Amino acid sequence: MGKPSKNKGEKAKPKTSRRVGRPRLELCEEDILRMAQTGLTDDEIAHILDISVSTLHNFRAVLKRGRADLAQSIKRTQLEVALKERDKTMLIWVGKQYAKQKDKQDVEHSGEVNAPQVVFYGTKPPKAWAEGDDE
Repeated sequence: MGKPSKNKGEKAKPKTSRRVGRPRLELCEEDILRMAQTGLTDDEIAHILDISVSTLHNFRAVLKRGRADLAQSIKRTQLEVALKERDKTMLIWVGKQYAKQKDKQDVEHSGEVNAPQVVFYGTKPPKAWAEGDDE
């Protein structure tokens, strides 16, 4: 029941709920996933869907999955190209990324190193090093 009317004999009007703000938008997770898989940024996806970036972040898991799919696809293609074309540069890169390979450089040094030892205490050099101080 509504509130009693101030005027006797008048029936109280039932309260109607009026929504305030923008109409509710139904977002399709599949669309968001496909856009993330193609490499679109959050700003670009939000612009296409006409929503704010903060609203888009409600779909963080979908965005993360789409971007993981993209990264996996890129890696797969790079590996296929490297193996098919026998591209030495690409094979070295793939080896470093997935086979934990490293460039090892053996450096030998002979002779003496004459470098002064400099030690700073805190952020300033000692007072004795200040210009014009002859202690």
